[in-house]
Amino acid sequence: MSQDKSAPPKENPSGIPSILVAEADASLCSSVKDYLDQRNYCTTAVAGGTQAATALTKERFDLAILSLENAAEIGLEMLSEEAKKRPEFKFIITSKKPTADSIAECMKQGAFDYLTLPLGDDELAKAVDEALGNKKIVEADELDGSKHAEKHQEITSMMEEKRVFYPPQNFVDKAAVSGMRHYKALYNWSLKDPDGFWGHLAEQLDWFKKWDKVRDYTFGGKVDIKFFIGGKLNISYNCLDRHLNTWRKNKAAIIWQGEGEDEVRTFTYQEVHHEVCKFANVLKKLG
Repeated sequence: MSQDKSAPPKENPSGIPSILVAEADASLCSSVKDYLDQRNYCTTAVAGGTQAATALTKERFDLAILSLENAAEIGLEMLSEEAKKRPEFKFIITSKKPTADSIAECMKQGAFDYLTLPLGDDELAKAVDEALGNKKIVEADELDGSKHAEKHQEITSMMEEKRVFYPPQNFVDKAAVSGMRHYKALYNWSLKDPDGFWGHLAEQLDWFKKWDKVRDYTFGGKVDIKFFIGGKLNISYNCLDRHLNTWRKNKAAIIWQGEGEDEVRTFTYQEVHHEVCKFANVLKKLG
């Protein structure tokens, strides 16, 4: 008898956290599943986005770990809706070739984390434990240690400031970096692939001549570090000129505040460019 596709997803009766692994790379998918199985999680592994979407409709998972390709095949919106319907459901995205835009979009759609491949065991374990929160599997010795830590925490908590003040949501929605996890995803990418990270960000600038090499360095004897070898750009052009033919020309570029509350001056990009040109002409006259 075929299963009724309209039936609600099945709950996991064991109480053990259930994790869906949907990595496009078959060997990575298998190794992640093996690692999670060794940590006693209830793990389901599938190869593609279509299979992952089917699995999500049949079973209530606590966590999904998906490659960016499979997440795109499923649709980030579907994952986002699932997380909104069930706040206890989290999803983590992995990618061999991250971009600032893909990280931002995944975080905007509610991804709990975004991990740059290759994964380290400690990195994966930390991300899974944080995503599952109090659902994570705790070993007996870890439980004893946590009790000791709680007693220590009771003693020290009164000496530490623990409050967190979150910005308004409308501010977060417009921010280029939406939160600490978004920042850490970018930071971890920069550590794993410095050339890819800085090269990707440098593409956002206008270059008169693109670089031949992102970086070169030596720490033997005389320390020598170089970035964007062979590249040529103009900082003033990137800060001002390129914005003059866009909506930013009338946007505030500098807001100057003096000592008094009324001592305020605002310069748009166009106005700053005008002042820079005036000063440049003065320097030309002086030779």
